Amino acid sequence: MLVTIEDLKTAVDEGRFHEFILETKSAFLSSPERALMLENELYYEGENPFLARAVNVLKRLRLDTGKELDLSPLIDIYSNFAFRIVDQLVNRLWYSPVQITSPDSEGKMVCVKHLLGDGFDDIALEIANKAAIHGACYAFWNAGHVEMFEATTYLPIYDERTGRHVAGLRVLQLEKGRAEHVQLYERDGFSEWVVVSDEGRERLSVYQEKMPYKRDVFSAPGGSFEVGCDNYEVLPIAPLYVANNKKSVLGKPIKTKINAYDLSETSYFDDFIKTKPIYWAIEGFSGEAEELLGIYRTLSQLGIIATPESLDSNANIDAKTVNLPYQTKKELQESLENSIFRDAQVINVQAIVSGHVTATAVRYSGIAEDNKAKSLERHAVKFIKGLMDIAGISGEVRFVHKTLMDDESVMRQIVMAHGVGVPVEALVSVMPILQGRVDEVLGLMEGGEDYLDEK
Repeated sequence: MLVTIEDLKTAVDEGRFHEFILETKSAFLSSPERALMLENELYYEGENPFLARAVNVLKRLRLDTGKELDLSPLIDIYSNFAFRIVDQLVNRLWYSPVQITSPDSEGKMVCVKHLLGDGFDDIALEIANKAAIHGACYAFWNAGHVEMFEATTYLPIYDERTGRHVAGLRVLQLEKGRAEHVQLYERDGFSEWVVVSDEGRERLSVYQEKMPYKRDVFSAPGGSFEVGCDNYEVLPIAPLYVANNKKSVLGKPIKTKINAYDLSETSYFDDFIKTKPIYWAIEGFSGEAEELLGIYRTLSQLGIIATPESLDSNANIDAKTVNLPYQTKKELQESLENSIFRDAQVINVQAIVSGHVTATAVRYSGIAEDNKAKSLERHAVKFIKGLMDIAGISGEVRFVHKTLMDDESVMRQIVMAHGVGVPVEALVSVMPILQGRVDEVLGLMEGGEDYLDEK
């Protein structure tokens, strides 16, 4: 959804400023872009909207006779691919505190990150996590510290000519039925209203008249007095994106494969639960249904049966079993899982640990994740520098790069799964991600799992 500052100015000139705010608010809340962000949140939280809809369709199927036919599975099985992808990508870059330095009067580089407020690393990690899920997240510089504006609540307003982010509309509501607040952020201050219903129509009630972002307050025994106010040179809101197209890492190529994986897993185990271990094929039966039920009870309880009068001389009772296609299901899901991580440009750690991939595959998946991390870093540096410009801070931004093998638990699993009794040179030669960690690999192979714990 695209809104420009020219749209806002036109509404002001036409005397329909409040109507424009309400219309924009309603359009934003019902927009397809926001709906997609909320859907991504569900995937990240372990839900699958597609699977839920598919189950509801099966519940509503009706026969030609008009009777309902419930074919819904007894249990819905959900994967956590979305969480693993987002968590792995975000922590790959943000796992370690970002370094922000600037030269002092003597030319020595000193840390200036504290100028962005206490707990900057924590809030920046939250912003990065939301940006990965939604495609964007916003940081508001609130006179000395950073606050997060989620893309599901904040609509950026752009300059029609330059495409720059010059204003924004934020909608806040704790839960349905609670008061709904609308905030407008402009370069020269922000305003806030409460949405009230008046005879079935919405209108805005002023909650906060437009006020500047910076206020100087003098405190004295007799009270506090405002002695000055000012604004920043630019809008004090910096966006963080995770891709050039400003979209989430949970794109359609990934979610459709997650849908296929969850549906196949659910279908297989539903068949497993609903399939009886033994089916009895009875030939030559001419009796009543009640007698057939008695035969079944006898077979189930005793495992034997005497030939009843309802069976003719050529009758036969045979036990049949059904073998579900487990190997086919396994191969399909392994293919889907590999494809999910390949499209996300993320190393599938579980596949490495289980030994299902070759050293070449590990090397190339590592390259893909490195490229993704570099792209994330470019956007992250631009985001932090944008905040620094707003706050009037100069300096350099640097991230400490993390590799997969910086995670000792991963190294422990890989070496213990593949390396016991294998010469370390052979292990490192076929698993490039272990290179540079020979001493630790040796210690782990010789000392077992206690080695890293003792370090």
